[in-house]
Amino acid sequence: MAQLLFNKDEHPDATFNDIFLLPNNDIQKKVLKVATDEERMRIQAACRKYLQITDERQPLVENADTEIDFPAYQEYRSVLLEIAELHKIGGSFSRDDVDLKPRGGLSNTPLIVANMNNVTGKRMAEAIARVGGIAAVPQDKTDEELKSITEYMRTRHDVYETPITVTEDTKIHEFHKLLTKRSHNMAVAVDADGTLIGVLGKKDIPDGVNNDISVSAFIRRENFETQPDGIGPRAAIDYMDEKHVSYLPIVTGDKKVTGVLPLMDAAMRLRYNPNLDTRNGGLRALYTIGALNKNPIDRVKYLLDLGVYDILLDTANFDQGIVPYRNIEKVRNIAEQRGVDINLMAGNVVTRKATRDILAAGAKFVKVGVGPGAMCTTRMQTGVGRPQVSAVLECAEEANKRGGFVVADGGVTHPRDVAIDLAAGADYIMVGSLFAGTYESPSDLLGDEKNGFYKVNYGMASTRASVLRTFGQQRKTDKEIFRAIVGQRSEGISESRVYLKPNRESVALLHHDLLDGPASSSGYANALSLQEFPNEAVMGIQTTSGFQEGTAKEKF
Repeated sequence: MAQLLFNKDEHPDATFNDIFLLPNNDIQKKVLKVATDEERMRIQAACRKYLQITDERQPLVENADTEIDFPAYQEYRSVLLEIAELHKIGGSFSRDDVDLKPRGGLSNTPLIVANMNNVTGKRMAEAIARVGGIAAVPQDKTDEELKSITEYMRTRHDVYETPITVTEDTKIHEFHKLLTKRSHNMAVAVDADGTLIGVLGKKDIPDGVNNDISVSAFIRRENFETQPDGIGPRAAIDYMDEKHVSYLPIVTGDKKVTGVLPLMDAAMRLRYNPNLDTRNGGLRALYTIGALNKNPIDRVKYLLDLGVYDILLDTANFDQGIVPYRNIEKVRNIAEQRGVDINLMAGNVVTRKATRDILAAGAKFVKVGVGPGAMCTTRMQTGVGRPQVSAVLECAEEANKRGGFVVADGGVTHPRDVAIDLAAGADYIMVGSLFAGTYESPSDLLGDEKNGFYKVNYGMASTRASVLRTFGQQRKTDKEIFRAIVGQRSEGISESRVYLKPNRESVALLHHDLLDGPASSSGYANALSLQEFPNEAVMGIQTTSGFQEGTAKEKF
């Protein structure tokens, strides 16, 4: 975790807005890791000289009050830089050189899309996996839906996008609805045998046309470009530049469509490696089981039967009673009996002890956060929770001691929040509501071009979620009848509009935006990877006015 310029025990309530990250370039620290004994002695001698320390037993410590010999300091810096250059340390680099792979082996980037019904479906899982992240499939899926999602993910191409597909019989209104599930406003047109016959874009259909007629007359059957299956992203980009197009259907020799490569998505492949399911093929996802309901052990057995080995045991407050912890042990025992190694995540918690208890029970990943999410009203309803940065600092410190990994869940609204979570020691960052505002999230696109397009999201502990979760269940007990009449529990927002934002309206663009800032943060700390970043980051507490000073100003 980061070096702290404050005592975290004196600030047990730190939020994202309370934190700043300081630029840091501790060359000596990096040099001493690789220096020879002789080089280390030269550095120490130069330090003693500028610190004016004659006793070799005295620690070489400098603070703001230390009187130094500045010419001797210049000599020390010369020695340090000379040794750094010999070991090729401290060269300049771009944010695009920063390695984004987190610890833990769950994905190739640290972003996890939250297990919320209106955020994650199969398109979301596919889209985030293709740029290296991972999505948590919600717990409310039926067995049939889980099977369908796993089959879908295992048949997705690791480079090419799954296209929007129309036939000559597709109605215009159906085509327009399909377009809202992708950001590139294009579809491939195929015949009854699945052979490519053309392409169709939003601009190919004039305004005012009857939306109940078929798209057949508007399909572009000539003057479009394709490329053969097997072409890589760089070659595809070069070809699109040459032909002045931004969309390529990828086809087999018999003109069957393997996938498509829009220009923006092809460029993303140059930076982000897909998160592959190496055991089953295709793309990887995380599957959620309610830690306390719907018979979690049977659901685990079903997922293992499907060959799913990335599992999340989830409940709003994991640290309650003994059942959640026993369920971790049972899941581990089942996996061991079957001879399979699983990645088991459990949460949510906000304390050191609960983190230790989850890891002791046998989970590998601990999900941290109670109350910071945009759709969550737990703190307003109950007063229970904890400021997210303080929770992550404490839980990550404990997890790091025990060989576990932390997933910071909730509260991210800007790339800086991801950077602060990572600096605080989180290995992964779970984001929900922001990803609801993308084309690939499950809900319908609403609004208009004048007021802006949006999607509806709701919290998983909201009245709406609870009603949907228990819909159709037979009610027998007094408590069940009481809740049915009086109303379900509500610790979340039942409906919120999440607007699509320019340059963040697709999963790939939002994922890039949320990681491009932290990659730059890593550069400010002279760290070449996000794994190294927490060890180099320096974190301080700022005032409200200090935070405000760092925001964009609309008026001068």
